[in-house]
Amino acid sequence: MGHDELALVTRRYVALVNPARLRIFVSVSALLLVACSGSSGTKSPATEEGLKEALRTSTDAVYSGNANKGYRYLSSDCQDKLSLSEFSGYLMFGKAFLEGFSGEDMGNLRVGEIEVRNLTGDRAETRHEVVTSDGLTFSSLDEGSWTEWIYEDGGWKTTDCEEFDASGMSSDGGSIDLFSEPDCALLQDGKAVPDDFTDDSNGGFDLSCENGDEIDFGYTTSCFESGREYAVNSSGFAFVDEAVYRRGDVRGCLPACGELVPGVPVPAEFNDESDAGFNLNCETPGGRTSYSYEWSCFESSRAYVQGEDGYAFVDDRVYVDGEPPVC
Repeated sequence: MGHDELALVTRRYVALVNPARLRIFVSVSALLLVACSGSSGTKSPATEEGLKEALRTSTDAVYSGNANKGYRYLSSDCQDKLSLSEFSGYLMFGKAFLEGFSGEDMGNLRVGEIEVRNLTGDRAETRHEVVTSDGLTFSSLDEGSWTEWIYEDGGWKTTDCEEFDASGMSSDGGSIDLFSEPDCALLQDGKAVPDDFTDDSNGGFDLSCENGDEIDFGYTTSCFESGREYAVNSSGFAFVDEAVYRRGDVRGCLPACGELVPGVPVPAEFNDESDAGFNLNCETPGGRTSYSYEWSCFESSRAYVQGEDGYAFVDDRVYVDGEPPVC
């Protein structure tokens, strides 16, 4: 995958995942950014330039997997909460997760543009762009989260170690449990989405689930034509407005073709913002989409909407099988 394709996939992933899943992605990303705190092992001046240089050099070290150096630049409070072995485990897993997701070797990433705010002598906040070794954007400045720094013991260090708890990860017994999802078997075709899948996303539920040792990740998106929102995983989907799980490809984004009855005005479900005010796009019983287009009579310029199986003149909206015989 090329860098441009990678950037596009990354942006689409971030746009499609629901807020709960996005928080996990951001938390793993923040894990690596927290690990990048401080200087490259030397004292740094308590200035904006000193902070930026510390961020650049330590980020290079941690993206290459140097946990020992990264740990030295957590604040003393953070080190009290997190042992070096725990930190090393988080860093190893976070690095593997991001490399597996993006396909990019983290050792090839560099800090790009850096933004600093609230610099008050011994405290500051930063966020930064991440670029590849050949200068292409991997993560934009706006996608970065703000990290808090303090000037301590002659160098810049971070106080943002809450991410290690907020991400949903734990290190009990030296193991790391990043994801914990309901069993996929709980999702039954034609049945309401169980409460186990409830979350605080816009849709109110997330279809991510565990299938044996694998995670089937879900996300929330919307129908292109109608804007109707639905949650989906690899096995099925559920519309947000009804919360009923259905196996297979998404169906129901458009009205059923059976609602178009010859001799009857086109129902309001087919209204849109086109010049005609409606369309005849519909979904067949097999889930296939039947599309329509606007046209007009050559002789009279009377406008109509033509579907695959019928048409309706714009001025009366009455659906008729076939094509207009006489305009």
